[in-house]
Amino acid sequence: MPTLANLRGDAPMRGIALMVLASLLFPVGDAIAKYLIGSYDVILIVWLKFVVQTSLVVLVMVMTLPLSTFKTRRPLVQIGRGLAGIGSYGTFLVALSYIPLADAIAIEFSSPMLVVALSVPLLGERVGVRRWSAVVVGFAGTLLIVRPGFGLVHWAATLMLFAAVCVALMQIASRVLAKEEHPMTSLFYLSLTGLIVSTPPLLSLDTVALGARDWGLMIAVGAIAGFCHYLFVRAYEFATASLLAPFTYGQIIGATLLGLLIFGDFPDGWTIAGTAVLISSGLYIAYREKRVAHDD
Repeated sequence: MPTLANLRGDAPMRGIALMVLASLLFPVGDAIAKYLIGSYDVILIVWLKFVVQTSLVVLVMVMTLPLSTFKTRRPLVQIGRGLAGIGSYGTFLVALSYIPLADAIAIEFSSPMLVVALSVPLLGERVGVRRWSAVVVGFAGTLLIVRPGFGLVHWAATLMLFAAVCVALMQIASRVLAKEEHPMTSLFYLSLTGLIVSTPPLLSLDTVALGARDWGLMIAVGAIAGFCHYLFVRAYEFATASLLAPFTYGQIIGATLLGLLIFGDFPDGWTIAGTAVLISSGLYIAYREKRVAHDD
């Protein structure tokens, strides 16, 4: 079975282009979801997102890959990754009901620091003083955004810390799976787990009539998410994670612009400062991981 490591080619600019496109599109889907939250239950949005995303992933796999790609060697890890995925997205949508889009995405980008911290007990990795220092600085940046106990930021901002933990767990699981699974296999089980878990709560909701426009928006949320995940998968085939890391932060820029244009939200000075600290810490961690991997 091909893995992420042996799929990579020597076309880094192609990988960067794919990552930039995905990073610019992701906030569009999130902005649509934030708009829909004002009228519909979060469970309905989550369920339809995973219906569309799963359908697109299956279509791509059937058309481009052998059917054996649907089989996983690590079902428990895949399910755990899927649970973390729906935990992060569900929490993200709840938080979006109360806080600006850019703030939510910025807090979610504390996940690289959490990956470093959690990789020690979960993967047995050794982390040096420099990366631990970057983790501490990164969490300081997160505190600048959340400002717990000061009553200046909505309590829902703390929900994004849970979402960031879920994202970090997904990334750690991805490291384990990348050694022996095709990336599309992992994307399929991520989508399928989210669909299965979100279905029972949906059945308890009252019947909701959606207009043609809202049906289109609901479908767009899942289609954009599925397409962006696919772009991420393809990007990592052509370039390394450390090279692509700076371009993932384009999501924050896109979210800021959309939040301003659509919802009239713009981050305050503390949030901008905290986001800058988070980005700097994340980029330094990516740089150090590249150096450590090269030295090994």
